[in-house]
Amino acid sequence: MSHFGRIACFTWLLFAPTFADACPVCFQSTEENRLAFIITTVFLSLLPLVTIGSFVWWLQRRALELEREDGNVETHSGTARAL
Repeated sequence: MSHFGRIACFTWLLFAPTFADACPVCFQSTEENRLAFIITTVFLSLLPLVTIGSFVWWLQRRALELEREDGNVETHSGTARAL
């Protein structure tokens, strides 16, 4: 590597952190920003669980409906039994 290349690389590394400002939460941590960060974190953490849980719940209901349509299941007071 040439002398100029080394100087250019060193200069870039010296000033790179100023070009890489992260998010406003890191550099302007006001109460409003922190609250938004926490709410977003909770929302994005729960979203996959709610999505998967809703799909499983729907799948169970649909399977029970199909069994009822076939006449294989009769329901009494919230419980199912085979005929």
